[in-house]
Amino acid sequence: MPAKAPKAVRQIIETQDGWHLAAYRYERHSKRAPLLLIHGLGTNRYDVDFPDESISLAKYLYRKGFDVWVLELRGAGKSRPMSPFKRAKSWVRPDWTFDDHVFRDVPAIVNYIKKATGHKSFHWVGHSLGGALIYAVVQTMGNKVCRSASTIASAMNSHAKPGFAQLLIKIEDRLLKWVPIIPGKYLAFLSSARFTTLAAPLLDNFYFSLDNIEKKTLRLASRIAVENISVPLFLQMHRWYQENHFASLDGQFSYHQSLDKIKAPWLVLAGSVDGLTPLPDVYFGYDQIGSKKKKFIVFGREFGYQADYGHLDLVLGRYAPQEVYPEVLAWIKEHDPAMTKPKPKIQKQKVS
Repeated sequence: MPAKAPKAVRQIIETQDGWHLAAYRYERHSKRAPLLLIHGLGTNRYDVDFPDESISLAKYLYRKGFDVWVLELRGAGKSRPMSPFKRAKSWVRPDWTFDDHVFRDVPAIVNYIKKATGHKSFHWVGHSLGGALIYAVVQTMGNKVCRSASTIASAMNSHAKPGFAQLLIKIEDRLLKWVPIIPGKYLAFLSSARFTTLAAPLLDNFYFSLDNIEKKTLRLASRIAVENISVPLFLQMHRWYQENHFASLDGQFSYHQSLDKIKAPWLVLAGSVDGLTPLPDVYFGYDQIGSKKKKFIVFGREFGYQADYGHLDLVLGRYAPQEVYPEVLAWIKEHDPAMTKPKPKIQKQKVS
């Protein structure tokens, strides 16, 4: 393995509605476009930048020569409201939605990176909800912000509903509104390492494949990478699954209807046994976007890989650094002008 990545430098980015977002930068000065990584639902930066150097996608891409930024969305990690009152409220009754991430969080980091690096477009990498955000942001901000996109286990549809989703759909919105918070972080904090290990088989071939993830990784992730989920965000996604349509909370913007306007190079990665974001729902985004340069890869034994992949192990799995990370890197290299060699000019000779 190449030399270790340095400690990331935390940047504080202010949004227009009074949040301080944390972004972590592995800095390089290069002609290459910067990389922006976004974590998934109910997690923080450790989703894509695990402390273990060997399974950190962010550190891997830094070692390959890129200026890497990892964003923590509002409510995750060190991102919090500036107001002490709102900060306290965010701990007990968070109120943000997917739209806040799309229209407030990501534009703030985009403008910040532009000023910091001088680059106007980036390579985007998102896991799960982070990838869905990339679809949404390119629709709302335009293709010029995206040099390339790599989405990992990111569903853009809700037709292929696993059993747990069918159960959730039956829960009435009015019942969920009485719940102040989805306490993922608090529950993970209270559970022991032994409980995490014992519960792991229940999520096998769903949230991850046990054949493809170390138990020590699961134990550490449960302690440091889990976050609470905002009920309004959960309700918005709940409605998506009920109506089979991804839209803003006020119904004014459809995250489905403009997918064909996406023209940026797009890589879509999926796990063969991912029950959280099933293959048909991940494929939907790939199928609907208007990009001429796009690629869809399913990771599983049937397709020649060393293991079947679920959801989490696409980024933190045993074989992810050898199989998933290189695909992301190759896609980025292919679509970065600073790394693509110009084709040699063929000189035409006059025929006498």
